[in-house]
Amino acid sequence: AARSEKPTVLDNKSKIGRSEKPTVLDNKSKIGRSEKPTKVENLVKAKAKAAEPAPVVTQIDEQGLGWIDAGKGYQLTLDGQKLAAKNDKGKRLSSVPKELKDGEVADQLEALRDWLIEHDRECITTVEQWMLRSLPVPRAVLQAVWEDPSWRRPLENAVVVAVRGDGGHDHAKAGLFRGVDPKKGIGVVDIDGETGWLEADRVAIPHPILIAELDTWRELITQLDVTQGVPQLH
Repeated sequence: AARSEKPTVLDNKSKIGRSEKPTVLDNKSKIGRSEKPTKVENLVKAKAKAAEPAPVVTQIDEQGLGWIDAGKGYQLTLDGQKLAAKNDKGKRLSSVPKELKDGEVADQLEALRDWLIEHDRECITTVEQWMLRSLPVPRAVLQAVWEDPSWRRPLENAVVVAVRGDGGHDHAKAGLFRGVDPKKGIGVVDIDGETGWLEADRVAIPHPILIAELDTWRELITQLDVTQGVPQLH
């Protein structure tokens, strides 16, 4: 009788709860675990990739593009926001081979591209805020960011005015912003089209409603055939 192969009541009870079907708790634990990365996750990954040691540029062409060794004789670069490739003979290809697109060098270049796009957006937004609020900006700040093309684009040709010690704007000292020098000051083109330097420690990019002779400034940038990275005058 003790050798019966039929399961006992205890055996049956011990199997209770051992169902292979997922329980309600198991299903709930999966809620929100979508395998698709969110926009924030993609941006974090892009910044992390961009922070990795950059591949060594092996060649700079006549257009100023830096080409990176991607293995098997191929080279990769970013031309604007697009990935471009050369073969082992130095010929630029019409499209990037799939094996290169899926490689580590391509991943790093694309992450760098995504970071630069976001950096451009942040720089433009910051300069727009300076203009909309007519905030005083220290000359040291402009000097620190001027060499960065992402900062230079929204800053160049903006109308700037000197800021006095009391925080007021000195419209007699104004011009289109063209550069900054640690010794000479802030380079401008004045309303008469003459180049000069502002020695002020701070300048403001005034809101257009605060700009005196707005139409004259508009005519000046038209005559000089220049554009503004932030639409201050138009």
